[in-house]
Amino acid sequence: MAGGALALNALAAGPGLLIAGWYMGSKAKTKLNDAHSNIAKAEEFAADIDKAIALTKGIEEVAYRASEIISTLRKHLRRNLKALEEVIERQGTDYSQYDQEAKMAVLKNVKIIQVLKVAIDTPILDEDGSIYGSASANLARIDSSINDGFYKENV
Repeated sequence: MAGGALALNALAAGPGLLIAGWYMGSKAKTKLNDAHSNIAKAEEFAADIDKAIALTKGIEEVAYRASEIISTLRKHLRRNLKALEEVIERQGTDYSQYDQEAKMAVLKNVKIIQVLKVAIDTPILDEDGSIYGSASANLARIDSSINDGFYKENV
């Protein structure tokens, strides 16, 4: 009788264990699908972060180049302003009375300031926040004009 009760209990527990196993298996499959979905989202997020890092590095490079150009122009302007101050001390403020050397000192300062304005006004980012397509090329032209500039030497 005890053996029969044990067999009957085993038969009753079998379907319960089967249903519990099926339920746990389906939950595990759902969790596995969720995990795959999360991996895809994480990979997409990582790709977006990589794009943002590349954009930030590009902005940094362009901004650094612009900063170097502005610093170089500042140095040239400082030197040439001293020459202009000497012209004003020697020849006054009437440009029509300046000799050729003094007029050249004025012209050098005007040209430096014009190039400085172009450098400052050069856009780095477009309206979408991306690097402006011609920013590097524009800065390269400005840099070239500085390197070829006649205003490097003092009057």
